[in-house]
Amino acid sequence: MRRDSVKKYDSIIIVPDEGYSTNIYDKAVEIYKELMADKRVPVILVSGATRNPKAQKAYGLKKILERFLTIIPVQAQIERMKMRGIPAEDIFYESLSMHTRENAMNSFKAMQVMNVCVKHIYLIGSLEGMLRRYLTFKKATEDLKLNFSIKTVSVFNLFPIKLTIARLLLVPGEFFRIWKYHKLGHI
Repeated sequence: MRRDSVKKYDSIIIVPDEGYSTNIYDKAVEIYKELMADKRVPVILVSGATRNPKAQKAYGLKKILERFLTIIPVQAQIERMKMRGIPAEDIFYESLSMHTRENAMNSFKAMQVMNVCVKHIYLIGSLEGMLRRYLTFKKATEDLKLNFSIKTVSVFNLFPIKLTIARLLLVPGEFFRIWKYHKLGHI
């Protein structure tokens, strides 16, 4: 995953490993194309291991989401982005993160390995988890003394209706996770 080319990225789009919908990945493609049109040089990093049973158990997602939804493999999501015009060399996948703090820390480590020096982070995610994601990434940048602007892009669609119901069931748990992350020093 080492990047030694002359291509200098100025923006990174961080996408959670979301296996239940294509909406988040479609939004990443849209932002990528907007940045390219503005003569910016973005890269997309898919971060996380939500398909790992330990990660699903930690978030309480497994029981809720598997009742309602079919999981779309991450490789299929990445292929979808490529088919929509994103060059393969501008998409990276970090599969080790088990929670949001690790998403932040492993994303920053991946940026170093990729030789990426960015000023802007676009953090894409579902609406119900965005506050926790933003606070966690912000704290990680402070802890590591990094100077990024973090822009959040929340994605919420009513369809498929099963996904909306599952996400609504997750909202109360988000407040608990924010409290828990605060106690752990993650936010």
